[in-house]
Amino acid sequence: MCKFGALLPRSACFALLAATLVSCGGSSSTQQNGSNNGPYQVAGDWMLALNGGTSSLSGPGVITNSGLPVFFQMNPTVSSQAVAVLPTITGASSFAGTATLYDVAPGGASQVQSQSVQGKVKSSTSISGTITSGGTFSLTPNATLSGSVKALSATMWVQGPGSFAQVMLQPAGQNQSMTISPTSFSANICPPSGTLTQEPNLNVFDVSITFGGGNCPHDIHGIGFESNTDYLQVASGAQGTFLYLVDTSSLSVIEVFP
Repeated sequence: MCKFGALLPRSACFALLAATLVSCGGSSSTQQNGSNNGPYQVAGDWMLALNGGTSSLSGPGVITNSGLPVFFQMNPTVSSQAVAVLPTITGASSFAGTATLYDVAPGGASQVQSQSVQGKVKSSTSISGTITSGGTFSLTPNATLSGSVKALSATMWVQGPGSFAQVMLQPAGQNQSMTISPTSFSANICPPSGTLTQEPNLNVFDVSITFGGGNCPHDIHGIGFESNTDYLQVASGAQGTFLYLVDTSSLSVIEVFP
């Protein structure tokens, strides 16, 4: 059975530490109260670098305006899929709590693990910490998008566990929010429908997605962000803007690509 820290499999260790990682991109280097102890502006896009025993892992994610940190495994195989949800990171100089890891057990079934973590917010561009059972992590800002975040108006493709479909993205609501809905493409499998609500001034979306059809993946109620990088390597070299939609209570991660 997989365990956190040094005993954790490479993929799980990564996600867990990703879960312990904290804020990144889009944050300002200016402290909010002028002190050396924060709080710092940490909401935005981040990248995790993990050294947990014999593992070395990295992956993207976000910290929301409310301090919710969510990350996923980059370039996963079937057995190395992972989503990590860290304890709340508000920008205060330190944080502690339970990180939850959703990953794949050695037998192939999904599993949920929890581990205590502690971390320090050194600045608006530097976060690091430890996992109680062993291991360290650091977070750095992730300039995942070359331009400004914007609502997309395009026909795109979706791929994720149990889902492959052609979809339509349309601007809706305030800021750069969007809706996603399936097209009439005959080969759609579990197509997604729902909303992506932008958090003001951030490349962070609050996501609510359901899948149509039978035996479909877990609905996604979590976070999203735009990127110019094909983190799941499903786009066969396509260029443009990608969207990542990540559930906060399962392994569900889908990529929307050109």
